[in-house]
Formats: sequence, C-alpha cells, structure tokens
Amino acid sequence: MCNRIVFALVAICILLPVNGIAQTFSPFQFLRVNQTARSAALGGSTVAMIEDPGAMFLNPAAISTVNERKITATFNKHVLDLNSGLLSFVNPINNATWGLAVSYSSGGTFNGADVFGVPTGKDYIVSQVSVGGMYSAALDSGFYYGVGANFVSATFTEGSTSALYLNGGIIYKIPRSRWNVGLSFLNVGRQLSKVGDVSEPLPMDVRIGVNHRLRGLPLLVNFSLTRLAEDHETVWERVKNFTIGGELYLGKVIEVRVGYDNAIRNAVSFTSQARMSGISAGVGIHVKNTNIDYAATSLISGVWMHRFGLSLGM
Repeated sequence: MCNRIVFALVAICILLPVNGIAQTFSPFQFLRVNQTARSAALGGSTVAMIEDPGAMFLNPAAISTVNERKITATFNKHVLDLNSGLLSFVNPINNATWGLAVSYSSGGTFNGADVFGVPTGKDYIVSQVSVGGMYSAALDSGFYYGVGANFVSATFTEGSTSALYLNGGIIYKIPRSRWNVGLSFLNVGRQLSKVGDVSEPLPMDVRIGVNHRLRGLPLLVNFSLTRLAEDHETVWERVKNFTIGGELYLGKVIEVRVGYDNAIRNAVSFTSQARMSGISAGVGIHVKNTNIDYAATSLISGVWMHRFGLSLGM
C-alpha cells in the first residue's frame, strides 16, 4: 500500500506541466522561508511530518495529528538586520483541529544610496506580515486533510501591497510500516493592491514528501520534492529541487538533526560560494510539555541563517 501511494503522489507531481508558473521576484518572497527551527534543521523536508504543530507552515494537514493545544514560536536571525518570525496556535476541538498562524519579516530602516554608493538622504523601509487561519480533519483512517486562508501585506518606502492566498495539503499515515506521505499546495492566491501599476506574483509552491522511522534505529528520515509549480524546461530540472533530512533521537530528551536543501545550492551563482550552501543542522530539547529548538542553515559560503524555536503544550 505504501509503495502505491508514494508512486501515485510522485506521478502527480512529475506529470504537472513542465512549463509551469514562472517565479520572479516578489515582495511576498518571505513566505518561502516560513519554517520552524525543527523544519529548517531538516532542510525543509517536513511535508509529511506528523505530531508537530509547526509543520502547518509547510502542510496544514499536519495539525490534525496533534492531540493537544499547543503554541509555537520561532525567531529567524537572517544576515545583516533582517529578522523574521513565526507564531502558531493549534487547538483540537471534537473531530477537527483549528489553527492560527502569524508570520512577519522586517528589514528595518536603512539609508538609501545611488549605484555609486553616494547617500541620497532618503531612508528605506521594508516589512511583511501574514495572518491566517487553518482547519484540518481526518478524511479516513490515517488520512488527513487541511486548508488555510491567509492575508499578507508588504510595506515599502514607495507604498504597500497585499494579497490573499490559500494553503492546502494531505497526509497519509501508515503506522505499521512507519511511513508517512504528504502533499501540499502553498501560497495559491492573488494580489489585492499594488505599488503603482506593477502586479506582483505570489511564490506558489507544490511540495510532496515522505518520512520513515527506521526499525531498530532511533532515526527519522525525511525527503521532499519542492518548487514543483515553478517553470522548468525539463522534468529533471524540476526534480533537482529536493530536500532531505534526518533526526536522530538521543534518549527521550535530545534530538540531533541534519538536512540539505538542493534548491538553495542551485540558487548560488558562483561555484566558489556554494561550498556548504543548502546544508543545515540543529538540535531539539524536550522537557515535559516544552520543546526548545535551534537550527542553522548555510545560504552561501560564510553566510548562515539562525532559527530559535519554542513550543508549549497547554
């Protein structure tokens, strides 16, 4: 059964039109990095992750596998003065689960300059915020679905722009073989207001993933294909955007994680800067109803993004 489900979901994504949606620069691009510290440490390969409220940012169906109220917060320390964060709340009610999600990104205020580096005397600001609600429930035994509606706004010196978008996904649990399969559609929507006459696209994403807990070894392996909605000339170019991660359990308190995101490495222009690009690592600590997580992701040589996460059971 597991092999047939995995094959079917992979086939769906591979058979998507090769010339899909072209992805250009967007003021909503920060939605791509909406990941918790745990997910980032695993390279973002957590489309099929269960029992993790923070997984809602990559697959809304994940919240149905959480059996208690939880609040999760993540702070992302980017390069320079760029910072961002996530906040989520999950509440199981009867046979369904509801969730709230807030994310933001801020570049602060910086002094403007022309192409020669001469100050223009004009300050620039940039900030983005997204707010949304999610609903998830069981469709059948071991089969879960989830949908979310969100509003996003981006503010710049020149003005502001906003959009509405939907997230959706499914997860299929196969407990006997310790496999989980997930499929999600992210950032599907349209712009509401513009800066001038320019229409800005949302960074739509289609992801498919699996994870498997090994028998006789405390290791959870995750694998995902990402950015399947982007414009690619060949199927091979589409499949190259993969992520993989492993989570090793050291007793009941500590988890050590490593991951790799090949899409990050593909985005690096110069080979000399690639080196460790796309590699991530982190650790998780569990004490009663509290989870503390840390992750570091290499963007280019010498440039790392750090994430700190906290999850509380209520």
